[in-house]
Amino acid sequence: MTRDLIISWLESRLQAGYLDDLTPGHTGAQLARFRQEDGILMVAKFFVPTAIIGAFDGSGDIEDNIRGYKSINELGGGALVPPGYQVMEYEGVKVLVTKFLGDSFRTSVGSNPQESYTWIRGHLRAAFRNTLHPAIGNLSASSVEGVRRSMTRFGKEVDALTDGVLGRYLQSPWNFDGRQLTLMLLDFTPDNVFVTRDHLSVIDPWGQSTYLGNPAVSIGQFITLTEEVYGLSGALEGCALLRRFAFQEIPKILECPAESVQVAFRLGMALQYILSAYVRIRTESELARAFANRAVAVLKSIS
Repeated sequence: MTRDLIISWLESRLQAGYLDDLTPGHTGAQLARFRQEDGILMVAKFFVPTAIIGAFDGSGDIEDNIRGYKSINELGGGALVPPGYQVMEYEGVKVLVTKFLGDSFRTSVGSNPQESYTWIRGHLRAAFRNTLHPAIGNLSASSVEGVRRSMTRFGKEVDALTDGVLGRYLQSPWNFDGRQLTLMLLDFTPDNVFVTRDHLSVIDPWGQSTYLGNPAVSIGQFITLTEEVYGLSGALEGCALLRRFAFQEIPKILECPAESVQVAFRLGMALQYILSAYVRIRTESELARAFANRAVAVLKSIS
């Protein structure tokens, strides 16, 4: 199986011509763009199978995306799934296809920062209300453990930068108290968010044991990247708007104490600091250490 064979097959299935490649993410997926006869642009994501021993197998990432989109849709968040989303398969290789969404929030925010942050707040407000579910049984505990698992997954390697302190704080007890839970995404980043006045799309959902939780986790992650790691245009005012939304509106939406939102928000911050450290361990070790220590400081504040 080669990339050229997959591209040729996609041209036939999509009735479109191959246009170009887009920059791949951290997992190294192939992202190919196509133009259909009517001018509509489509994007296909796939991994080329390899027989090299020890090479990264990206099929798990694709499966996580498929499960993520399915779960988001089933919870009532279908409006966040990219337009034109479909799963195709060619000789055992699964391919995710969506319409081309343009520039991500990270790239596009500079042209209209004030409206961009306002649009995100409005779309998230609608999404959180549309995906409300009662916090029955062990759902709240499961959502907390889902966040812990994600932090631990990447924190194992980051922990060495803190001489084991991070690992100890990752065992702390946390709670999402409240009568309701709603959509919680653990890779809600400016790179994965595409927003216009009329629509918010989220790409590449992680595999999560549950997509229900306290959405302040997602907002805490988004703000940490936007404001501190990337320093995006309009971040000071825009992130202040998102903070007010999180701290003033989410307690009412979830019928939960304000303290629960504070905890969830800080867990989102810590998750992103861990991720930002993880991807820099081998290339920017001192910056990775700084992010790891920030994660420790945040977790210490809620432990």
